[in-house]
Amino acid sequence: GASGGLGNTQYHNELGRVLGNLSRAEDNILRVRAQIGSHLGGSLQTHVLDPSCARMHSIDPRPRWQPDARGVDFPYPDNSTRRMTEALARLSADGAARVTTYEADTSTLDAAAIVPRQHLCLIDGEHTDVALRRDFDFCRAVMPDGGLVLCHDTPVVYNGLAAIVDALDAAGTSYSAALLPETLLAIDIGPTGVLDSPQLAA
Repeated sequence: GASGGLGNTQYHNELGRVLGNLSRAEDNILRVRAQIGSHLGGSLQTHVLDPSCARMHSIDPRPRWQPDARGVDFPYPDNSTRRMTEALARLSADGAARVTTYEADTSTLDAAAIVPRQHLCLIDGEHTDVALRRDFDFCRAVMPDGGLVLCHDTPVVYNGLAAIVDALDAAGTSYSAALLPETLLAIDIGPTGVLDSPQLAA
């Protein structure tokens, strides 16, 4: 398929459309990006093929099994960085070269190692409420001036998302939020205004 064997084609196509529209937003503020949870690299392909993405950080501890809020541990066979990077390089060698990988989760990775500051973070790692909140806090740490956080699988981690929004409100944080296609919740901290872009509705 279009994803080159990189995973869920429908999700990646929708994510690609959303990110493509975001990358065309005014001032192109999403040049430096991080993704938590990469697996085969399907959702990274959009960044790899997007010339406006100057740097992509892929954060994934590469577990063989992963807990899930639905009460089932999901298997991730042959879940390796090498397999992912080779697949991405087949799409675009130049684009794959812009991806920096970290075999760690956000509980052990030092946010200071992620430079320069990020403009966009996609959270698609362990689908539990605890992990989601941990990953979101990490995104905040690598986006000290604000930016856009995309959280996948909203029907699975809705309790964690509600807790995140409650915490932002309690802290008086300025942000905007919007539901996007394929179960994505976008939280624009700052806000940057990117969610108001007419390109996003295209």
